[in-house]
Amino acid sequence: MVLAEDGSVWTWGYAGKKGMFNWMYSQEVGALGHGDKEPHFYPKRVEWFRENKIKITKIAAGNYHCVAIDTKNNMYNWGKGQYGVLGNGDNSEAVLPQLNEEFEFIKKQYEEEAPGTFGYKKVHSSDNYTAVVLKDGTLFTWGMNDRGQLGVGNAIGMDMVESENQPREIVFTQSFPGHELHNDPVFIEDVYCGQNTMILRDHEGNVFKTGNRLDYIPKKITFDDELLPPEKIDLIASGRSHFSVLDKDHNMHTFGNIFKGKEIGVHAGFKIFDCDQLFDGGKVAQMQMAYEIFGAVARV
Repeated sequence: MVLAEDGSVWTWGYAGKKGMFNWMYSQEVGALGHGDKEPHFYPKRVEWFRENKIKITKIAAGNYHCVAIDTKNNMYNWGKGQYGVLGNGDNSEAVLPQLNEEFEFIKKQYEEEAPGTFGYKKVHSSDNYTAVVLKDGTLFTWGMNDRGQLGVGNAIGMDMVESENQPREIVFTQSFPGHELHNDPVFIEDVYCGQNTMILRDHEGNVFKTGNRLDYIPKKITFDDELLPPEKIDLIASGRSHFSVLDKDHNMHTFGNIFKGKEIGVHAGFKIFDCDQLFDGGKVAQMQMAYEIFGAVARV
């Protein structure tokens, strides 16, 4: 999935399986958004947006679902709807982009209470779930929650596995046993969805994790403040059960075997690596993780 500078969206890959059985029972639907189940081996424009004069500003993609947000802060979802991953209140699929009515309702509430304050800061997806951060730092998640990756606690969904088919707001409170106490409001600045875990960063630079069947609500990661103070955190990422945190001194702090050897220190279970060594002096501008795969864009 690619977002072009002119606001158009392009997709390619698997589009699903044909046949009545696949459609009705196994829901073999891809996430290309072209209105059919024809595979594409090269990028193809999602014409539905151009036909409806819609320009997109943000995108995200999971295994079989896509999310797009337009210039008017409307959200669109399409693809395989299992586990409520489209956030439309049920498990129905969509071969064309469809307006997310749940967020239309949320947007209307914002406009009634404080006009002009509603907007999206970030959207990110992984296998079967999605997270969005609003302009005011509010975090919503929906989809599969079998390992607590949504951070909403435990709830049985429509597929008899842990899932949420509507966007759920993550509320940071003092009511959960063992949860980090928060006397002040928490405003989320960044979110990254891994396969079994999600990592968050708030307005003060604090980092939280949830998932892996260890945490079902966000839990603050306690770093060594001398080695990684909150104000020094720059970028975050997570994979299957791995984490990576980049600081402003160009050091990478990793949990899990992302790299082997060359670490220059360890704290709170995180190994520290000098990115100047890892990337031949290139400054890391972006990093991505999925499963056990790690990638970064470094500017030389």
